[in-house]
Amino acid sequence: MEEKIVAIDETIYKVITGDMSEAGQACVLDESILDYMGKTTGTESGRKLYTYLERMINLSKLHSYHAGIVLPEALNKICDSIIYADRIAANSIITCGTKHNKMTPINISKQYEKIYDYIETKYGFEEDEMTYLKENYSSLLLALYGASLYSSSDADKILERIHGKLRLFHASVYGEVLVGQEMMKKEKINANAEYIYWYLRDKGWSKEAICGLLGNIYEESKVNPGVWQHGVNSLIGGYGIVQYTSDDRKEFFRYMEKQGYTVPNGLNELVRDNPKKAMNCQLDYLMQSKNWYYTDEFKRYFDFTGSDYEEHMPDKVQMSFKEFQNSNAAPSCLALIFHASYERSMDTIDAIDERGASAEEWYEYFKDYE
Repeated sequence: MEEKIVAIDETIYKVITGDMSEAGQACVLDESILDYMGKTTGTESGRKLYTYLERMINLSKLHSYHAGIVLPEALNKICDSIIYADRIAANSIITCGTKHNKMTPINISKQYEKIYDYIETKYGFEEDEMTYLKENYSSLLLALYGASLYSSSDADKILERIHGKLRLFHASVYGEVLVGQEMMKKEKINANAEYIYWYLRDKGWSKEAICGLLGNIYEESKVNPGVWQHGVNSLIGGYGIVQYTSDDRKEFFRYMEKQGYTVPNGLNELVRDNPKKAMNCQLDYLMQSKNWYYTDEFKRYFDFTGSDYEEHMPDKVQMSFKEFQNSNAAPSCLALIFHASYERSMDTIDAIDERGASAEEWYEYFKDYE
């Protein structure tokens, strides 16, 4: 395994240190290495190889806009965050290139710092913003650099994504360790809702789907990541923004313990000391969609008889989680669908309709947002 990784490393060094000045020259990788990279997608070694591939794509682009990049289809799927490089890859077209005879090692770290300095100066990012972006979204910064040299329209698109990340970086999130229907102040609730909105918009959710989710979150927790249903530190009842209960709550607690937070004290400390981190953990877990499933036992939740929104429900109500995220159905209807697919509370139909009404209120709140 190590020998193969070393071979890949050396190959990539050869690629990125070659003479890429002439238009049309291409990066060349040994076919056996490509095959190995494709088969290891998703594994620990695959993630290592992704780092090498990222270096190759971004650093080779600095020398030639026309350089072709060899990408097996399987590996292409884990490169979607490198927007600009993915575009250059042109759906895994394999291009043969010239041999590079003069190879000299380069210091990747120094090369990166030059790129970062250029970006910071050109786009006016603050020092703390650059630190945050380098630690979390280096691939976007490298892609922005390549695009800024050759395509202003692509650079604008990447810059828009980066500004989305920075919006979350600067946003305030609040959390209080409360019980049941106890509420934070309205301005804190709205700030948390705005954070959730931009968090999910950044991940491609429709405005309608976000508001459908918020209709549920508001009714469950008043958008507070620190709410316990039956008393602080109670090990029964719901917890968090969507109020996980029973086996679902156990799964979430196991997830948090893997993040290094004990139950209940670690959770409470996290909410008090770093509510944004607490919110991110809960949203990240939500995005895994572990609770989104259908069984005969849960069919009754999709019976909307008597609901104020019954006549407006879309033709397909048993959506996949991805379909829900992309749906442009009425926010009220999506609130009911989220409840049926994920929450599955014991509420009456009238109480469930309150989630729909709340979703419409959030939709009005965000009407002027992107």
